[in-house]
Amino acid sequence: LPQAIRFCKEMEAFNIAYIEQPLPAEELEDLTELSYHTEIPIAVDESLTDYSSAEKIIENQATDVFVIKPMVSGGFTESKKIINLAKEENIRIVITSSLETNIGRMACLHLAAANEITEACGLATGILLNENTKTPIIENGLIQISDFPGIGMER
Repeated sequence: LPQAIRFCKEMEAFNIAYIEQPLPAEELEDLTELSYHTEIPIAVDESLTDYSSAEKIIENQATDVFVIKPMVSGGFTESKKIINLAKEENIRIVITSSLETNIGRMACLHLAAANEITEACGLATGILLNENTKTPIIENGLIQISDFPGIGMER
């Protein structure tokens, strides 16, 4: 915690959108304490594993941003419940992939679009995979949702 406080204080001079999981996942009380010492919004990633963990994070007032990985957070139904909870609590929402292929990333993209997520989402991870299906075009940081039926993936 002391090291995280010092680091965040040094980083406050920069335009930082949020700091993601600056402390171990189980240290919710320390995340809360850190938020009292910095202007930088705190995001949880590894701490957010399902709806129950989301409730616990909110109960501890340990975050400003939920980084939701649907494949880690219990799938798309569970992620939708977490999104609704975050919106009720005015917590910012970011959808990211867990290094899925294009099918999983396109499903994440649709989840973000359907829930009107306006934060920059972490879905441009296809280049990290050796073998992948056709990659959606990313222009100026935006992925266009295809008009193709289903999730927009062609064969």
